[in-house]
This record gives sequence, structure tokens and C-alpha cells, in this order.
Amino acid sequence: MIGYMRKPLLRALCTAVLAFAAGAGIHAQTTSEGLRYTKSGQAITITDYSGTARTVVIPAAIEGLPVTAIGDYAFQGCGGLTSITIPGSVTAIGNYAFAWCSGLTGITIPNSVTSIGYGAFWGCGSLTGITIPNSVTAIGNGAFERCGSLASVTIPNSVTAIGEAAFRGCGSLESITVDKNNTAYTGIDGVLFTKNQKTLAAYPGGKKGAYTIPASVTAIGNGAFYAGSRLESANLPNSITEISYAAFSECAGLRSVTIPASVTKIETMAFEACTSLTSVTFAAGSGIREANFSSYNAFPGDLRAKYAAGTSGAGRYTRPHGSSDTWTKGSIGSAAEPLFTGTGGAGKSIAILVSKYKEAGVDLPTVLPEVVQSALITDFKKYSAIEVLDRETLDRLLQETIDPTYEDSLDIVRLGHVTHTDYIMTGSILKTRTGYVMSLHIANTRDGRINASVSVPCTLDELENLTGIHKAAADLLPQLGVSLTGKAKQELAAPPAGQPPAVP
Repeated sequence: MIGYMRKPLLRALCTAVLAFAAGAGIHAQTTSEGLRYTKSGQAITITDYSGTARTVVIPAAIEGLPVTAIGDYAFQGCGGLTSITIPGSVTAIGNYAFAWCSGLTGITIPNSVTSIGYGAFWGCGSLTGITIPNSVTAIGNGAFERCGSLASVTIPNSVTAIGEAAFRGCGSLESITVDKNNTAYTGIDGVLFTKNQKTLAAYPGGKKGAYTIPASVTAIGNGAFYAGSRLESANLPNSITEISYAAFSECAGLRSVTIPASVTKIETMAFEACTSLTSVTFAAGSGIREANFSSYNAFPGDLRAKYAAGTSGAGRYTRPHGSSDTWTKGSIGSAAEPLFTGTGGAGKSIAILVSKYKEAGVDLPTVLPEVVQSALITDFKKYSAIEVLDRETLDRLLQETIDPTYEDSLDIVRLGHVTHTDYIMTGSILKTRTGYVMSLHIANTRDGRINASVSVPCTLDELENLTGIHKAAADLLPQLGVSLTGKAKQELAAPPAGQPPAVP
């Protein structure tokens, strides 16, 4: 899609379009404030902005002609722009008109605008709220996608068409409100539905907890739950026959889902990148034909293959943690004892860095720091719902963002690197007279404040057989609000395989 092109390419395309327009007799000119515009008939369209002001007020008229449209890509990529006022003469906001305006915190849309284009505010991460006027009839695909700070949205009664992914990836959006007089849409418990309540159109990305889809629903819109990071479990009614394209893709906090026997088709990427999903139940009587069960990332790992291998697909499929590709099929009635209660930290994310040796020249295995990192990643994935960056992704991010001249790992926090996560864990291993001390610290990436820390005295054997690392995880997770069950505490305190339990 063009909305996902890099900004330089978009600029090049816009320049080409403007050059063509000029050649066709539609001459582009620029105001002293840096607003580029074209005249078409008796109307003005804003096509680009080359100014540096943080606050922009678009005039109602230029050269005596009304400004009626904000053109495609007009302000895209203007990261320094914080506020913009659109005059009452404007009727249309074009495709990607304000996309990637990362500093934009406020915008006034007048009651003259009737359409908001595709990706119009895509990636405006600082935008906290927006009022859609009662003149707007159409909101384009991805219009407010990835507006991570957007906390509230109200759909007026005039809107009759909302495109796919209009509010996708809005992680702070907890509720979508719809005017009761709207004839096309309705809001139920903060979730957007078509007026007849048969199609679930959009689930707000910041809405937290378990969700049961109402029995009236027969269809889930494409990407309806996409990037709903705080959704923890989903129950689908027997009225649904199909799980649509990318319906639950990137729901990082989703741990369990129940799929009724009425579902006969699962589309591409339906549950792609659901990194916390460890339990999927297909109800008794489930019989999805292989041709109707997409082979392209419908579920993580080998779940589709395990479903197709049996005479009946019905059953409860589980995997030990979100990074495992191997699912195990059990009976529907079977349920493993949980490893944590409550949310388990769902909706939060962490990057676990490699621990460092405190003293140079210490005679320790060179691979030990990576062993510690891998074990902590595994423990956090298994015993919590916190999203953990896998090693490959973490290594790539570090290579892209961390200057190797920084010696103190906490500089990463203070300087704003690895902002993809809520927390970052750093650590050290210190050799003492009697053994070793492993010290771990978890800092909040927003302000660098330490949220959790632990120092574990241990022997080299306890580091290599992971018992010291499991002990550290058992101490750190509760400090982050994860309520471990007795089973989890027992597993984390268990001796290495082949050794008897310690005598109290």
C-alpha cells in the first residue's frame, strides 16, 4: 500500500505530481508562510508545506479564492508541527495529509469538512484527542492508525462510512463512542459495531481484559482487533462463521481464545504475531476444511498443522510460552494449572539486555552472559504476559539505535533508546570471595526510574544450571505486578533435573 512507503519516496511522488500539474496548467505557488497551493477553477488546494513554524493557521482564502481542500500528503512528515487550525472553508482532508506529524498534539477540524482521507493522521503519535465534526460522512482506511496517544474518539451521527483499520494500533484508545442518532454505526461497551450489531468493526487498542463478542455478531471486520495489545482473552459466539483477515493480528497480550464450531474459515494472518497466545480452544464439532484454514500465519507455530493432522480439529491446543512454535493438542476439558493470576503484566513490554561482567579479566565462560539473557527471556515469557523482545529483534534494534561508545547500559534509558518497550533490564555478574553475585535492574524507559531490582548470591554451577537465574526471575516478576501462582513459584525454585530437592 502507498501508505507504508518511506517518506522520501512519498515526497518524490508528490513532487512528480506537482510537476505534472504545473505542466497541465494547474500552477503551484507558495505563500510567505510556506504553504504551497494550486488553483483549480475557483478553489484553492493546499498541496505542501515548507515552513518551520510549530503552529500553523491555514487561511480561509488565498488570492481571493476559498481554500477548500488539504491535499494528499500536504503536511506529511512535518515532525516539528504541534498545532494546526483548518478554516471553515475546507471540505476535504486528503490521503495522508498529516501522516507522520509526530509532534502534532492538537488540530481543529471545522464543521465544513465532509471527508477524512486514507491515513490522514497516520502515525501522529502525540495526538491525544480529536473532535470529528458532525459534517463528516466518511473516514478513510487507516485515518488515525498508529496514533498511540489518542485516548478518546467520538463518531458523530453524520458518519456513514468508516474504512478498515481507521483506529488500528491506537494503544491508548480505551473506548470508541458513537452518537446515538448515527444510522450506520453504534458503540457497545466502547467497541464499534455496525448499526445492526452484526459486524464488529473496531475494538479499541487500549481496552483491557477479557472480551466476549456479543451473540448478535456474525462477522468480524478485517483487522478489527489488530494490535489490541491489552486484550487478554476472546470468546467468539456461535453466530460467527469466519475469522477475517488479520482480525487479531499483533494482539500481544492475548493469551487465550475460544473458537466455536460455527467457524468454517480462518483467513490469512488472523492471529499473526500474538506473542502471548498459549491456549486456543476449538469447540466440539469443529471441522474447518484445510483449504479454508489459511496456511499463511493464521496462527503462530504449528497449530494449523496439528489441527489438520487429526480426524477432528476439536480440542484445546497449548504451548508452553509465546515464543514456542510447538503446540500440543489436548481434550477440551483439560486445563493446565495457571502460572500467574490477574493480567500478568499484559500490555507491557521489556527488552532484556546481556548482563556484563563487573570486573575485566574474570575467569568466567564467555557465553555465560548470553545464557543468563536467554534464560531470563524464557522465564518472563513463560511466567508472565509481559511482551518480551526476542533475541533476534533485540539484537537488531540495538545495532540500529545504540551508539557503542556508551559504556553505561542505563544511558540507553536516559538517552531514549530502545523506546519500543516499556521496560529495559540491565545486569552485571560480580566475582566475590565466596562465589558470584548477579545483579539485575529493570528501569522504566520513559524516565529511567528503577522499577525492580535483585541481587542474587550464587555459585558458578547455579548460574550455569540456571537455578540462580530462575530465583532472580521469581523475585523480579512480582515487583512488576505479576502475581505468580504456587505452581510457578515451585517450578522456579525447582533444582536442576537429576538433583533432589534441597532439604529445608
